[in-house]
Amino acid sequence: MLNQIVIVGRLVKDPELRETDSGKKVTNITLAVPRSYKNVSGEYETDFIDCTLWTGIAENTSAYCKKGDLLGVKGRVQTRIYEKDEEKKYATEVVAEKVTFLSSNKNKETENKEIKIILEAETSSQNIFAPIVFYQSFDFGKDAPCLSEVYDSIVWKSSHSPNSFKVFSHSNYARYVETTFFKWAHVYYSPGTYKTYLLGYKNNEIIYSSDTISIDITNKKDFLAFNWKDVTDSDFTTGYANNLDGYYLSTQTHIHQGVPSVMLYAKNEKYEKGGSMKSKQILYNYINSFFSLPNYTATSDESLRKEFSTIFSFQEKNAIPLNIWLTPKAKIVLLRKDFKGLESEYKIYAEPGDLI
Repeated sequence: MLNQIVIVGRLVKDPELRETDSGKKVTNITLAVPRSYKNVSGEYETDFIDCTLWTGIAENTSAYCKKGDLLGVKGRVQTRIYEKDEEKKYATEVVAEKVTFLSSNKNKETENKEIKIILEAETSSQNIFAPIVFYQSFDFGKDAPCLSEVYDSIVWKSSHSPNSFKVFSHSNYARYVETTFFKWAHVYYSPGTYKTYLLGYKNNEIIYSSDTISIDITNKKDFLAFNWKDVTDSDFTTGYANNLDGYYLSTQTHIHQGVPSVMLYAKNEKYEKGGSMKSKQILYNYINSFFSLPNYTATSDESLRKEFSTIFSFQEKNAIPLNIWLTPKAKIVLLRKDFKGLESEYKIYAEPGDLI
């Protein structure tokens, strides 16, 4: 079971710190959170979400925040029942586990102030196609300014890619913070050791780099994410979150006459004309990176038909084999399927090798 929520909104009034009978510090705040879509009148409505803050979080928020300030709250949703005028009432609120100050405060002295960015991962090793969850947190220190006063943006980087994934950004002209991720998942498609870290930017310059985390990715399954004995027959497609490579991979599993199989697809993050051919190249290069050049390559649409029907136990109707790889654990073929008036579809089909 999972009960976790992240919201970004503005304080509707100054927070007031209280103390319970047992001596615990607490404050109740309400955040105004604009909806991301317009109503039938063409206006953006706002939700007012009650949050409860305890101990140090309550003290810091009461000390440094005021009405109108922008806050990011990570916590859990809690419902409770209370009586008022001899009638049962129900309340739903967010119990905060972490609060991030996101708006500028011109009255604070922010020069030479630093907010440390901390990167954590749930695990330091994983098999390819298995997600790794990363966390971003901050060490504000004493009298620290708000996050948006120090950083214009924060990005996540990994050593295998020139690209980056934006986990925090704001604009002086924006009504609220544009991007904030406290938690995200990433799937590595290839084995290796990767160095990951966060970079903080101000005025397009790097002003802070977090400690580096080393992630070890292995390839211990029979084929990509699967051991053949565990493959089931399914009509569902499973996608694998990838924030850096500009494309994502997905799989579908089947069992044909007792033989397990895996189909692998590649899609560009953004649709563009000619994307089908790019998918073909992505799949070809990806399989080559594991198994070297193919054992068979088609010279025409039908030139591999005999090998395809001889080697593989299942042949999809109207699918044209382009390349075949033979490995101890897997037989693999790159297929093309044509559709009238549409771009062709490319995919990898794999079934157990001769040593399985």
